[in-house]
Amino acid sequence: MIIRGFIDSSFSPPAPNIKALVSIDRLKVGGFIKLLVDTGASTTAILDRDRELLGISVSELEKAPARISGIGGSVDTYIARGAEMVFKTLDGEHRESLDLLVVKHDLSGLQREEAKRILAIPSLLGRDVIRRFKLIYSEAEDYVALEDRR
Repeated sequence: MIIRGFIDSSFSPPAPNIKALVSIDRLKVGGFIKLLVDTGASTTAILDRDRELLGISVSELEKAPARISGIGGSVDTYIARGAEMVFKTLDGEHRESLDLLVVKHDLSGLQREEAKRILAIPSLLGRDVIRRFKLIYSEAEDYVALEDRR
């Protein structure tokens, strides 16, 4: 089984990404998003732009015991239990059930350009999912894939 990704040249330098259908049945939300393949992220996380795109209301989610910390500082984090991600494979689809982290930055009081930069931060495919596969990434060969480890 192979899940093909793509190299997004809107990043500098270009970055590996994978598209997935994300759904949270309990909230009756879902849609396709692209996820930055991030081996530095311990957990898969939906960030602000995609949270809004998917229509996820954090008021309906459990607050995570700790805030997420990263390059942009620490932010309020929520848990979407029992979420599902569906990846297109070369021979069908692959489903992953997981507890997704959902991030909500406080944009109040920020200048427009700063808020715009935060909203540009992509959602992350973290090691909680990546570790289940063999990750192959070659910018030189324009190839990104998660392959079954068997």
